[in-house]
Amino acid sequence: MKAETGLSLISEFNNALGHEFATITTRYQEHYAIISLNDGSAFKPVMVNISQMTTSDIGQISYRKLPFFY
Repeated sequence: MKAETGLSLISEFNNALGHEFATITTRYQEHYAIISLNDGSAFKPVMVNISQMTTSDIGQISYRKLPFFY
């Protein structure tokens, strides 16, 4: 991913993280994570760079299993 995007996602992600994290499991065993960011608008260009955007605010991450890795 770094070769394709030029981003070191681990350091970008760690720099953006706030101090809160939560996980939610639905009755269908789907898992969701809620994280706080120091500045979400500063992290948006990182997400745009690794996603296929359908609108200026909505996109899908281009790399499979990336959320599971992190």
